[in-house]
Amino acid sequence: MPNFGPGPCKHKSNKNHKKNEKYNNIKIQMSIAAQFTVQLQKLWPNY
Repeated sequence: MPNFGPGPCKHKSNKNHKKNEKYNNIKIQMSIAAQFTVQLQKLWPNY
């Protein structure tokens, strides 16, 4: 049986990994922007 558990994925190409890295960075930036918007709304409730 192949092991599908967590761990380094050796069969994936480096190109695909770079794409995933870029996507994760975008997700992080989006969540930071969302948190920033929430903070603004706390400071200015009428904004």
